[in-house]
Amino acid sequence: MKLFYMLVLVVATCSFVRAQNLIINGSFENNTAAGNTTNLSTNWSNYVSDSWKIDDGHMNLDTSYSCGHASDGNWFVTNCPGCSTVSHYIGFSLKFSSQLTQGAQYTLSFDKAYCGHTTDIYIGISNDSSFVGTNVRAFSAPVIPAWVHESYVFQAPIAARFLTVGTGPLTDTGLIALDNFRLEAGATAVEEPGANNISISIYPDPAKDQITIFTNEILKSGVVEIYNVVGENILKEFISNTSEKHLDVRTIPDGIYFVKLSGTDKQVTRKLIIHKD
Repeated sequence: MKLFYMLVLVVATCSFVRAQNLIINGSFENNTAAGNTTNLSTNWSNYVSDSWKIDDGHMNLDTSYSCGHASDGNWFVTNCPGCSTVSHYIGFSLKFSSQLTQGAQYTLSFDKAYCGHTTDIYIGISNDSSFVGTNVRAFSAPVIPAWVHESYVFQAPIAARFLTVGTGPLTDTGLIALDNFRLEAGATAVEEPGANNISISIYPDPAKDQITIFTNEILKSGVVEIYNVVGENILKEFISNTSEKHLDVRTIPDGIYFVKLSGTDKQVTRKLIIHKD
């Protein structure tokens, strides 16, 4: 009986232990700014503790912006690679509390929001705070002015001391918000209400006159929406009791769009190219 109670105590205790966040200042709360601080293209690390600028561009340290307020705490950052006359790429790095072990499994999570323009987000790990390093994952651009949570499990390709965050490769422009970067050892990601946990595929892509969206489950009710690159809603249709949806896109001009599928407590967004020639 004593052994039984000891096991219960251990299980109860463990259930309240939170996985350790390995990223230092991933919510940007430790800084010297008195208020919104803009155009930090040369002195980023003087303002934000344990974070370093990687390339030219336009970074803001904000408490509020067109996309709202921080997802965690009081501060967040906005990146605008197209605001620089020198480079269309902008990035920063965040320090780990301890070196990552090559081949070990980790869970990365962060929050993103649309702030006026859009650009994809490129995550890597590095041993040099001023170098992008080894790519881990590219995340799609945010398309709505509200915080969206991302979570991804990966094996560290190298032993590294820094997380690198880049936006706006080549000639992309964008203005997006980023906040609440976390890295935890092991596969700690779980499915939660509101998580992006619907698996979808879109065919054809690029599309000409019609697309078909396939899901990995039958949705009792949901909404399919198409947004352009500045966040305007182009199309909206409801779905019910199906895992397949056809959309007519003949009236939508050529370009890059984002298809958002929302269920009762689930959602996912995918990029779509429409090209009629």
